[in-house]
Amino acid sequence: MSDFGSRLKHIRKIRKITQSDLADNIQVGQSTIANYENNTRFPGSVILKQISDYLEISVDYLLGLSEFEEIEQVPIEYDHEYDINKIYLHLTDILLSGDTEQAKSIIKDISASGISSIIIIEHIFLPILKLIGDKWERNEINIAEEHWVTGIIEDLFSYISEREVREKTKGLTALFMAPSGEDHIISLKMSTEYFRHRGWNTIFIGKSIPIMTLLETIKSEKIDLIVLSALTQNSINSASYLVEAVRSNLKNKTPKVLLGGNILHPSNAELIHSFTDYRMSSIEELSQDLEAIENHILKQATDE
Repeated sequence: MSDFGSRLKHIRKIRKITQSDLADNIQVGQSTIANYENNTRFPGSVILKQISDYLEISVDYLLGLSEFEEIEQVPIEYDHEYDINKIYLHLTDILLSGDTEQAKSIIKDISASGISSIIIIEHIFLPILKLIGDKWERNEINIAEEHWVTGIIEDLFSYISEREVREKTKGLTALFMAPSGEDHIISLKMSTEYFRHRGWNTIFIGKSIPIMTLLETIKSEKIDLIVLSALTQNSINSASYLVEAVRSNLKNKTPKVLLGGNILHPSNAELIHSFTDYRMSSIEELSQDLEAIENHILKQATDE
């Protein structure tokens, strides 16, 4: 590890400092730090001294003129609410810098510390996805970067899901799908996995399918609950049309309907209540109310 870029990246990681933090401190762009670490640019003497001071390491070390004793790496504590609510910013920087292994290591440490998957999903994964989406809309990243980070988040989600102990089966089946026009389905996948761990049988449809196919699936699989995810007004409208079509065909055999999404707003209240039985704005809220939903569905089945 004799080149400047590798040494800079190595000491930055040991200090638990993101590219963004370093860039802000020495007043350059994050892309400049990335270029330094890739050895495509080299800092002038003034910036080199600023980097040295901020990272608390000698200029000689950065230039490969000396070595230093390995710094003890202190484990990061994640049990404080502030850390959980802010770590997604740190992880976003790491993912955009291309260091997926460090991101995976952090998530594994958090999961191993006992933090529940619901907290990780609600306070880390979903905020990262929203931030990445916002960056894409502002043209700060390209579509390939947005898709790449989303793929990594799906991999990390799969990892923490495997660690969860599944509850005893409840004999209930939920079908998960996005209405026509809704392209964002990763939060729906996370909800599907949460239901599965809570003892539900789950059928993940994903994007919208023809109504006749949906009706056949509901009948053959004896669906108890349809879970829809809508993030835009258009997809809410599509969800209402979908449920109306199901109800017109199945009448009193129509499964209960749960709508999730971050656009649950008072201005939509009348429409949303007209075609749903349950409404959730977050997975954390779902985790608090799912038992009541289960009891409601089971009681209705018993009464019938």
